[in-house]
Amino acid sequence: MPAGTTPSLRQGRLWLGMIGLAFTAGYLALALQLPMGEREMPGAAAFPLLVGLILGALSLGLVVEAWRMRGSPPLDLPSRADARRMLAVLAALLFYILLVPWLGQMLTATLLTTLVARLLRGGSWWPALLAGVAVGLGSQWLFVGLFQVPLPRGELLPALGWH
Repeated sequence: MPAGTTPSLRQGRLWLGMIGLAFTAGYLALALQLPMGEREMPGAAAFPLLVGLILGALSLGLVVEAWRMRGSPPLDLPSRADARRMLAVLAALLFYILLVPWLGQMLTATLLTTLVARLLRGGSWWPALLAGVAVGLGSQWLFVGLFQVPLPRGELLPALGWH
């Protein structure tokens, strides 16, 4: 593609789908390292595997859709402000992935949800913090309490003497 030209919608979807498939492969490889558990008592790998399969199916669907497109319009790229917000959300997701082993799922999910809610909605931090606490506690209750799926508890707080 010559410099200064905007990619087509077809090219954008094809690249996004292929990047999604590559990400899915890495995500599933990591998920398969977690304990599978039993049919009656799924292990920690159950949820990541489900998420990975859904992400893979969506990415593959995007590639197939792009492959079938003909004569697509130019890709409508986000404005600078929207692109910055999108990159900030991606950075927050990366920090989530990196921090889960250290801070545990509940605290990291709370932080991620708070930050993403604040990035996307703006305004006061209080509603974002309330949403973050609700998601952190709610996911902990749902997976650990109800489904009895062990989630990462984190290494940092026990190392500091907090249990």
